[in-house]
Amino acid sequence: MGCLHSTTQRETDKEQTRPIYSWEREDRPDPANYIISGKQGEVLGRLQGEIGGEQFLIRDCKQCTIFLLDRSAAVTIDDCVNCTIFVGPCKGSVYLRDCKDCLCACICQQFRVRGCRHCECFLHCATQPVIESSFVMAFGCLCCQYPQLKEHIDASGLSVFNNQWSIIHDFTRALEDTNWILLPQNTPPMQVPSGRFREAGLSFTREGSLLPYTIGPRQRVPGERCLVVLFNGDDITAVGTQFVQSLGGKISLVQTKQGSLSQHEAEPLFHNDPKLVSLATQGCCVIMEVCGRGCVDLCREWSVGMEGVTDVLVERT
Repeated sequence: MGCLHSTTQRETDKEQTRPIYSWEREDRPDPANYIISGKQGEVLGRLQGEIGGEQFLIRDCKQCTIFLLDRSAAVTIDDCVNCTIFVGPCKGSVYLRDCKDCLCACICQQFRVRGCRHCECFLHCATQPVIESSFVMAFGCLCCQYPQLKEHIDASGLSVFNNQWSIIHDFTRALEDTNWILLPQNTPPMQVPSGRFREAGLSFTREGSLLPYTIGPRQRVPGERCLVVLFNGDDITAVGTQFVQSLGGKISLVQTKQGSLSQHEAEPLFHNDPKLVSLATQGCCVIMEVCGRGCVDLCREWSVGMEGVTDVLVERT
């Protein structure tokens, strides 16, 4: 009897500890809530809490304006024509496939394009955007703001300072010309039509944008260049954001990065300075490349007496 009871108890314990699969959950999401399909000529989307970190699908839409103002795990956009689409912070990949004449703005870890034509993409992308079998594509840096944006970025494991929007990897390189271009800096921002999405506080202007506007390393601006490096500190992201806002259009931000560096990256960057290499490899830092006339003096003036970080470096490049 003891052996029989022990076996039964073990089976009960095993049943209690086995994983609960998504299709067994009582609170499992309804797939219909995470799909926009077959729409034409509509303004629609999702607001805060309506996606909640799940996957999302947009497909077969024409002449629509779609805003996803929530965080997601992954987003797929298939077979859309002449649509304007905004994707809020995505923890994984945004896939744009077989679309034509679309305007897309995305905040994501990875952005992948396949089989698209005549699309403009404004990006805040932590890794290199990838395109394949796509032609007449154009890319720009995304500026954006809405009240829950910082919360959604943090929950998605992204950073406002990690954006490789301009470093495109093209798997289908053209023989004589490129399949993509970088949009001019004066390209007008996306527009938000009147209605619930504008009332939710969505804006794509540079003024007040939580996402820094960068010109990208391929652009050439006359004047000096310098690196501004913020080392460690509990408020390092906030301090970096304050610095970007203080630029006020006087000088340009080329590119930014947030995170710790490897020894291999830090030593040449900081000329083997042991203190700076140690700070960069053992904690988080924000690195900003700045350019423009007088940028070195302006950045040094701004860094005096800075609080919220361990150390600051301003160095001419």
